[in-house]
Amino acid sequence: MFGLGFYLGLLFTILPNNRRNKPPEIATISMKLREYQRLSAFWNDGDDQVSQVAWIIMDVHGLTYDEVNNMEPKRFLKYSKRIGKQFNNIDKKPFYSWFKFETDANKITLGQFIEVQHFMKQGQVDAMHLVGASIWKDKREHKAKSEILLNTNIRHVLQDITRFYLSFSELVDSYKGLFEKAEEEDESDELATPEKPHPFVDQYGWFFSAKQVAEYEGITLAQAFDLPIIQAFNDLAYLKAFQSYQKHLNK
Repeated sequence: MFGLGFYLGLLFTILPNNRRNKPPEIATISMKLREYQRLSAFWNDGDDQVSQVAWIIMDVHGLTYDEVNNMEPKRFLKYSKRIGKQFNNIDKKPFYSWFKFETDANKITLGQFIEVQHFMKQGQVDAMHLVGASIWKDKREHKAKSEILLNTNIRHVLQDITRFYLSFSELVDSYKGLFEKAEEEDESDELATPEKPHPFVDQYGWFFSAKQVAEYEGITLAQAFDLPIIQAFNDLAYLKAFQSYQKHLNK
């Protein structure tokens, strides 16, 4: 779910080394985030593990399909071993790393939450540089930070962004009542397909929610974006419950 299986699955290829026909060495400590994102596209359920590794070898070493397909097994295993090394301990952040990320989703603001949930629609791996820029404790502009992260060693960012994704998922689960429609069940059609949200709601729904929070708190919209996410969620939970109570009274 978070790209971890991508590098863990490659470790099956690490076999004893043979010194003959040694393929070119990979710079195993300098894989950038943008390269990790590109290579992750080859890790999918549609191909077996050998095929996935083969596609990565083609990409990393600039080889053609025929060159890899006709490669001697021993030489293929040498390439595979070096690919495996590239992903060894990829989720272990160096102790000397100067990157500081907020890994606890409970500590972000409403504005950060809105940013992150929007970026994650692209996919968790593809959005890593954008989400990372949102939670990076650095005062530079978001665009500048995302560009820096794209060219940053993946080992400096993967662990923290993965932890944030886990925390973000737990946060959403803990307030799942906010993300569910009010129960207006129609048991006459149990197989009915749920109606998709209107494009306006899908794109601007959280901005409308932020406006509701601002009105409830008696603050500006800009100030609402800076509220702690837990406070904002509690406000929205109260407003949703109150709205449900009003509908009950009006029956």
